[in-house]
Amino acid sequence: IAGRSGLAAAAALLMRPDDPMGVSEIARFAGLNASSVSRAMTQLAAAQLAEQVGRGRYRPLVPELFWALADVWPRERIPTGLWFSYLWRGEWPELTGDTETVGWAMAGERGAVAWGAPLVLTGDYPAFVYVPDEEAIRTALALSPATDEPPDGPTIALAVDPTGLIVSHRHRPRPDDNPLADPLFCALDLTASSRNREALEQWNPPEELARVW
Repeated sequence: IAGRSGLAAAAALLMRPDDPMGVSEIARFAGLNASSVSRAMTQLAAAQLAEQVGRGRYRPLVPELFWALADVWPRERIPTGLWFSYLWRGEWPELTGDTETVGWAMAGERGAVAWGAPLVLTGDYPAFVYVPDEEAIRTALALSPATDEPPDGPTIALAVDPTGLIVSHRHRPRPDDNPLADPLFCALDLTASSRNREALEQWNPPEELARVW
């Protein structure tokens, strides 16, 4: 699993494990070129992480594909020094807009907790959000939080979505929730530490969403 096409192909299959997908469908789903997705799928099948079913459709072998993806999942988080509540006060439509559009998506530990993961976090535990591109990070780093009010809650760290799927397939389980990444990506973030892996073993996302770990 390598490059954006490899990460996206693996993630796309894991997001819909009970619905085999074809190369062109995965390419549309991830916004990628079909030829690069085709190469990625061939490699996944050769590594026995996915299997071909029917005519040109693939389904993931779980949990093997999840853990193979976790092994190469990007871990960089860029701290901004901005307070979480500052970004969610209305200045950023990418955070509060329609989840059918591309925008920011909370993941990491706080995202997993929002989906019901059995983690206990302190009130100031940093938030982690995926953004569409480097420009969003540069803009956030150029901001200065308001100085006429005390700090409110956790600070926020950002990372560019390595697949294109996180920021384009967001969820808002309740009307007042921040847009969340799919549980798959929150689960991948949890695999970075042994403590969080223990919580991952006990976590079942909502029934309508897949548990592939």
